[in-house]
Amino acid sequence: MERYYLKCTYCERPISVECEREDIKLISTLTCPLCGKHDLPLTIMGRIEGTDAHLITDGVKAACDARCTNAIGPHCDCICNNKNHGTHRLVTYSKDNGTLSVVDQHLLDGNEEYLAKIKELAEQKQNFRQLILASLNLKYGDVVKLFKNRWETNVSLTHEQWMEHSRYTGYKEMMDKIEKLRTIKNKVNAYLKLWEQLRLS
Repeated sequence: MERYYLKCTYCERPISVECEREDIKLISTLTCPLCGKHDLPLTIMGRIEGTDAHLITDGVKAACDARCTNAIGPHCDCICNNKNHGTHRLVTYSKDNGTLSVVDQHLLDGNEEYLAKIKELAEQKQNFRQLILASLNLKYGDVVKLFKNRWETNVSLTHEQWMEHSRYTGYKEMMDKIEKLRTIKNKVNAYLKLWEQLRLS
């Protein structure tokens, strides 16, 4: 059994659970026990390791440079000397994110006025997310679909399509960074700026 921390995507409150490593993905799909919001997954913050409560995140990445592991040609000039070339091989990794700190102590007490404000901000955050995702889908949906199916359809993307996909990926990375901000108010403000940026682009 290992100790994990999750965070409600809606109300932002941290939740501690003890479970086996293979069960944490399933637990993250359950309803938040603090606010009851069931249509959003819980965010896995990481597992606790060591006596000083370091937060560890586990993940999967390409065994080598993705250009090597996803290659279809025979030529390999990276450090693996053809060991991972074209294999699509993935490896697991663990990243130490430092000592765990509670996101906001007020989220853990019974202050109903504060929780009502958090819920209002959470609704704003979700509305901005949905607007941005819908806008990205409208603007870049076709090129994302082309990129995703390029191996099966044997279609080569133009330079402009590659640039469009790169812009789409950049926006998605910005959204991921916003979700890692410390407070929900900061997230709402960052999503507002991103929405304005997207509208003007």
